[in-house]
Amino acid sequence: MELAPDIVGWREGDERPFLVSDMAPDGVLTELMAFCPEGCFEDGNAS
Repeated sequence: MELAPDIVGWREGDERPFLVSDMAPDGVLTELMAFCPEGCFEDGNAS
């Protein structure tokens, strides 16, 4: 959330953050996934 507060939010009591916006600049979601704890975000393209 600190890296991209306009893209990622947090609700008190939730276990995981949520996406505030469905659009992000190139590389931002990849960067967020790299810095968040494991399992914080999932790649929707993974099979």
